[in-house]
Amino acid sequence: MDWREWIERIASIPAPAGGEAARAQEISRIIETAADEIASDAMGNLIVRRRGTRPEKLMLSAHLDQPGMIITFAEPDGMLRFSALGKAEPLALINTEMVFGEVRGVVTAPAGIALDSIKCSDLMLDIGASDREEAMRLLPPGSAGCPAGILRRRGSRVMAPAIGTSICAALLCSLAERKPLYDTYFVFTAQSGLGARGAKTAAFAIEPDFCVEVAPAAENSTFHRGGGVGIQVSNRCALSHPRMVRALADAAAKAGQRVQLLAAQPSASDLFMMQSAGSGAFAAGISLAVAHLDTVAECADLRDAEAVKQSLCALLDMEID
Repeated sequence: MDWREWIERIASIPAPAGGEAARAQEISRIIETAADEIASDAMGNLIVRRRGTRPEKLMLSAHLDQPGMIITFAEPDGMLRFSALGKAEPLALINTEMVFGEVRGVVTAPAGIALDSIKCSDLMLDIGASDREEAMRLLPPGSAGCPAGILRRRGSRVMAPAIGTSICAALLCSLAERKPLYDTYFVFTAQSGLGARGAKTAAFAIEPDFCVEVAPAAENSTFHRGGGVGIQVSNRCALSHPRMVRALADAAAKAGQRVQLLAAQPSASDLFMMQSAGSGAFAAGISLAVAHLDTVAECADLRDAEAVKQSLCALLDMEID
């Protein structure tokens, strides 16, 4: 099967932070025939091992979760208040349809509020409840949901909520079919949007020697869709190790892919948690450019995804100097 068909299977399953189990189960079904070992942990990470011919450990991570919200309480009129799970731009949430299992609702803003200073705490979720009791019965506090949406494709471009993380997860599934040089762990990390918690616990348990975060990064004036793979030199939480930056650049060159170097991406990341867990590891990140990152209309180019895949295939075959 073409690995790109897995993207829609993964993207179709809502996965707010703390509610990634259904998506993890689907990925486990996709990857089970290639895996030597499959496990999950208390944080909700899915950990897939492929044994290599070398004893050193390589950890590749991709995020399981996507930005969402968690219900906090209900107003007397049945409108629900919520907090963000992961990144949230209040203006982008207004009039967005959210899905909580069988219950759906629309994010609304109070009439007359100044949009230039609006916060998530100002917004409400309308699920059509007539009063507080009905709202609490349908979505009690702690209920977590995500933006609703379907995957749309035009040529090589795909658009959907959190499509970047779904592509990266599908990429890891395809890479697990390849026999690696090193003992390799493909880790689908939970609660990445809440401080990369899953990556921290997984790296502590695995104790990797080398780590690579596979994640989307925001398209900007220096990082473009169609411009080649992105290699994270730094972000606002971490510095990639030069040894791993060189390894990723060499792998991309062997795969015939162009490279774009990235710095100061504004997000918490698996990279920081992986490189600082236990006694530490050599770590870096590789990315594909995504337009409208962390909105309900993320857009990515599958040619970039294929470039990242080919680069990582080369990495799995090579010795990291």
